[in-house]
Amino acid sequence: MASHANASGGGGDEEMVEASTLRHRHGAGKDANGVGAERQLAAAAAEGEEEGPSSVERAFVDRAVPSWREQLTVRAFVVSFFLSIMFSIIVMKLNLTTGIIPSLNVSAGLLGFFFVRLWTAAIERVGLLRQPFTRQENTVIQTCVVAAYGIAFSGGFGTYLFGMSETIAKQATEANNAQNVKNPHIGWMIGFLFLVSFIGLLALVPLRKIMIVDYKLTYPSGTATAYLINGFHTPEGAKLAKFYFDFSPTYVGVGMICPHIVNVSVLLGGILSWGIMWPLIRNKKGSWYAASLSETSLHGLQGYRVFISIALILGDGLYNFVKVLIRTTAGFVVMMKKNSTLPVSNNGSPMVATEAVSFDDERRTELFLKDQIPKTVAFGGYVAVAAVSIGTLPQIFPQLKWYYILVAYVFAPVLAFCNAYGAGLTDWSLASTYGKLAIFIFGAWAGASNGGVLVGLAACGVMMSIVSTASDLMQDFKTGYLTLASPRSMFVSQVIGTAMGCVIAPCVFWLFYKAFADIGVSGTEYPAPYAIVYRNMAILGVDGFSSLPKHCLTLCYIFFAAAIAINLARDLAPSKVARFIPLPMAMAIPFYIGSYFAIDMFIGTVILFVWEMVNKAKAEAFAPAVASGLICGDGIWTLPQSILALAKVKPPICMNSSAAYDAAETGGLLRRRNTTAAARGNEGEEEEEAEAVAPSVEQAFADKPVPSWREQLTVRAFVVGFLLSIMFNIIVMKLSLTTGVIPSLNVSASLLGFFLVRLWTAAIERVGFLKQPFTRQENTVIQTCVVSAYGVAFSGGFGSYLFGMSETIAKQATEANDPMNIKNPHLGWIIGFMFLVSFVGLFALVPMRKVMIVDYKLTYPSGTATAYLINGFHTPEGADLAKKQVRTLGKYFSISFLWAFFQWFYTAGDNCGFSSFPTFGLEAFKNRFYFDFSPTYVGVGMICPYIVNVSLLIGGIISWGIMWPLISKKKGSWYPETLPESSLLGLQAYKVFITIAVILGDGLYNFVKVFGYTIKGFIVMYKNKNSNTLPISDNGTPANATEEESFDDKRRNELFLKDQIPKTVAIGGYVVLAVITSGCLPLIIPQLKWYYILIAYIFAPIMAFCNAYGSGLTDWSLATTYGKLAIFVFGAWAGASHGGVLVGLAACGVMMNIVGTASDLMQDFKTGYMTLASPRSMFVSQVIGTAMGCVIAPCVFWLFYKSFDIGASDGAYPAPYTIMYRNMAILGVNGLSSLPKYCLTLCYIAFVAAFIINLIKDLVPERVAKYISIPMAAAIPFYLGPYFAIDMFMGSVILYFWEWRNKDEAQSFGPAVASGLMCGDGLWALPQAVLSLVNVNPPLCMKFLSRAANAKVDTFLGN
Repeated sequence: MASHANASGGGGDEEMVEASTLRHRHGAGKDANGVGAERQLAAAAAEGEEEGPSSVERAFVDRAVPSWREQLTVRAFVVSFFLSIMFSIIVMKLNLTTGIIPSLNVSAGLLGFFFVRLWTAAIERVGLLRQPFTRQENTVIQTCVVAAYGIAFSGGFGTYLFGMSETIAKQATEANNAQNVKNPHIGWMIGFLFLVSFIGLLALVPLRKIMIVDYKLTYPSGTATAYLINGFHTPEGAKLAKFYFDFSPTYVGVGMICPHIVNVSVLLGGILSWGIMWPLIRNKKGSWYAASLSETSLHGLQGYRVFISIALILGDGLYNFVKVLIRTTAGFVVMMKKNSTLPVSNNGSPMVATEAVSFDDERRTELFLKDQIPKTVAFGGYVAVAAVSIGTLPQIFPQLKWYYILVAYVFAPVLAFCNAYGAGLTDWSLASTYGKLAIFIFGAWAGASNGGVLVGLAACGVMMSIVSTASDLMQDFKTGYLTLASPRSMFVSQVIGTAMGCVIAPCVFWLFYKAFADIGVSGTEYPAPYAIVYRNMAILGVDGFSSLPKHCLTLCYIFFAAAIAINLARDLAPSKVARFIPLPMAMAIPFYIGSYFAIDMFIGTVILFVWEMVNKAKAEAFAPAVASGLICGDGIWTLPQSILALAKVKPPICMNSSAAYDAAETGGLLRRRNTTAAARGNEGEEEEEAEAVAPSVEQAFADKPVPSWREQLTVRAFVVGFLLSIMFNIIVMKLSLTTGVIPSLNVSASLLGFFLVRLWTAAIERVGFLKQPFTRQENTVIQTCVVSAYGVAFSGGFGSYLFGMSETIAKQATEANDPMNIKNPHLGWIIGFMFLVSFVGLFALVPMRKVMIVDYKLTYPSGTATAYLINGFHTPEGADLAKKQVRTLGKYFSISFLWAFFQWFYTAGDNCGFSSFPTFGLEAFKNRFYFDFSPTYVGVGMICPYIVNVSLLIGGIISWGIMWPLISKKKGSWYPETLPESSLLGLQAYKVFITIAVILGDGLYNFVKVFGYTIKGFIVMYKNKNSNTLPISDNGTPANATEEESFDDKRRNELFLKDQIPKTVAIGGYVVLAVITSGCLPLIIPQLKWYYILIAYIFAPIMAFCNAYGSGLTDWSLATTYGKLAIFVFGAWAGASHGGVLVGLAACGVMMNIVGTASDLMQDFKTGYMTLASPRSMFVSQVIGTAMGCVIAPCVFWLFYKSFDIGASDGAYPAPYTIMYRNMAILGVNGLSSLPKYCLTLCYIAFVAAFIINLIKDLVPERVAKYISIPMAAAIPFYLGPYFAIDMFMGSVILYFWEWRNKDEAQSFGPAVASGLMCGDGLWALPQAVLSLVNVNPPLCMKFLSRAANAKVDTFLGN
């Protein structure tokens, strides 16, 4: 297969994409100048040998060189056959889409090595290996495969051969009579290729010694391939040659293989043509060309596209033809003057002959000259094949007279030598340029009346095949010379590979041709763009330019001259300037077919550029493998796609993009304050380790003074706390209003607090203004402040009880939706409500802090884990790790934010965009089974425990996969058929109330369980009054008191008891706030009488203590369960006629806030106890953080409320728990009489099932219990659907495999990755909301339609 122009050289042959400078035979890597990696390898090798480094061949001196027959093994050709099929499919697809064909030599060599190594390893295990795998055999495979897939290119399936067809002739509008048309057929195509593909192999065989040994031509691609193969067969190379596939878009991979300047040139060409020129010319419709012409007419806009593209290609091709011809002539002149030298570099300077022959050259020359190919075989074969072709080709193409072919074969060896010599000098093969020359010469000779168009195209194929294969063979001889592969084995493998290609390539093309009816049609999936270009060149050669539209010829002259001028400028300018000048050939490609693929390629080049910046060595080693995997994976899909098309199995879904104007709580269980999903496990491991070796944490900090409580409360801490509070409030609000699943964000708060203050102190320290170092106590203050602030976004009920009061939700409930039971959101009363209910809980348990932290020694796993995290940050090792974690978080934050921004563009209507992607088909999508590309929930899945994610998925399958489809079939029997989907008297009721039943069953069980632990703890304490022990684990076993206090405990107790919070402040504060709240809350919600509030505040401290104590034992905060209890108690007390629904929801908020904040404060006291942060600073930071949250959270909610359709069950923000909380309130007031048939029975079953499953989890051994689903988690998708559960399950799978590969890395960086994904996607909601408020809407709607629906849309649009 032809080697082609190097991007660094200033131009490029068209052959790559024809294929221009893009399709080199060498591999993927490029340096900053765009130079191919193989050329660098070859140059390095040449320089190295001059400098005298270790010999390549000495590394293989102990390995016998197999004879030429031994190099030609059966396994080599079996592997070659299969790889030839794969690469032929890939090249054919590329031919028929854009014509851009990168080098696949690296892939061929690499996969050949891999598969034969696999083969030999398998046979060796059973003791049957007779012949080891050698580099010579590897060279045979690579030569065979490249020769075979080369036919898919040089066979002209995307250029001259398919250009003969009626499909292309119709688009040309001229010379489309039967005389100039020949439709494809597999029979004549195979015959044609056998006739024209072999003669080139014989043309230059007698010159192989002269060009390889005597002239020492470099052949950079062949040299580089040899170094690649030699490298594979060393131990280090074999290790590097591990390869993988990734089923991803082809042109991203192509962009990673092509030099950077090629990709930039292609993009520039697309912008220049489709962004500027074609829109301007389209405006001249009616003036420059007839307004009535269609877009595809060559007399209209299409004429400009095609012929300006041709002008650029011919200008570039002519320049490079002349350039190489001049260099070839200069080479001969130098050879005549100096017998022993030839110019073998681009600058034409001669290389002085080395007097002393190196060991490598001596050994290579000896073996290269050993196996001669007799000249009689070469000459005789050429004459014989030429004679057969001359006699047979006119039978296939009657217009192609025998004397045309004879003249072509007379001049072909001369042209083949020029091309092969030029390729040896510059790595450029100008085969397609010689082919185009043949189009014009033979087409004009035949004339228009004698089928000149067909003659020109057929002659192009004859000339191209001879010139291309001759050059390829010399490249392969060079590779064989450097790997000690015999010339005979090279020649035979090239012949066999060519024979394979002559059969495989037409069969693959025929598969495409029969499978895809619209091949060659502009604007389709397979436009074969160069077929029309080649045909129009033939028409030009025969008919001239008379039929072109107005000013088209002038523009063609301008672009022809511009191509020559740009190439000349590239060659004359210094290399540091030339590398930034675009390539005309590359720019010409998108002129005709559009710039869509250029963007893919540009992304590929950006990926490679960034990779090289980050790790150049790794990029150079693995980028070819990654790129080849991308190309191969996407390309090979074409085979099953074609088979499906032939079997009339069509895609079921159409993704339709249109302009915007066309677009028709788990608070208790999942929202733990744990720093990670494994916080409790990690803490347990630390405790076991502590028992074993008793390391002292505080002795590591003994030399650092502990700042006073006032010094811990710094301005910078609260500035950072305020900024982070805004960010996390947005994230939590989004989660509350989408699914209600809110993971712990403590890791993110601690990590970002540490990072931002460290950044702050580092900046101030540089200018000499740092007065106070950053301590772990200050870090604890920040973390406490932020968690308190974003906690209001959850406990404030914006996604549950508070928004459940609104008219939006009341309308969905169908009952109790009178004004007495409705209160719509307003920023003023929400802020007031938050301030009234959020602070009381902070005072409820302050007097108990010593009892619960010091005396009872309650664990508070989340608080403990957070303390370990913060303590770790403030050691040197921890600080380094934290920096890496922040960098990781920042990287995934950026990716997530940009992805959310990108997705937004396609969401101009309902069910638009990637979030509505029907991953498992449209039927599954209707039942909400799909992956919605949400980074947020992938991140949440990485934080939540595995069993939670699995439980969610199981819940989604049970409900939306089984129960709801079965119940929906009972429509008309269990509930009226006329009801809408959203009616709570129909299917919606089953979804809502069965969900509530599971939640209540799970909540009641855990309430009883924790209450039992609490009572048991008091009993144990009473029996062991002097022992200071309590059960501090789930199994309730008491921990024996340590007789002697450790250093850490002494120091912590001393400082924890130092800064007392007076009991008068705590008790007085509680009373004062209770009185204020009792007086003010009825002003906001008149239905909530003052005595309801008073009763709540009397019992609240008891419940707060029970919850805080249970949380200290188990890490479970059941604040939402206490809130639901308040719904039923106070709602029933008020009654239906006195706004009982609104009373129940408001009372839920009062109770939830008191109980939740009291428990949170104890967790923070535990964190402060272990980081030596003062209880006073903890309390103050909690108060300040809560105050921030009381303002920030309502403002964020108000932004969402004004910007989006919040609360709509099928919207982006359904706020699912609002309808559940409201229906609980309705149940508490009105009872269950209005439920549809069997709904109550199913609720009882679900309630009992939740209770029993929890009981089983606690009774069975732990190794079994960890596999039993959690009812609370399973209940969430019952109402929402399983789409987010699939996202979370994906996150869980990612984390699982990460832990499997590198557990330490996953545990260190998993939370940072997850937090970055959540923060980036979550924070996008802020600019999204602002855009919505200023009426800037997404411009496009991307919808997914069934084939039938899409056909209707197409019909409608067509009319």
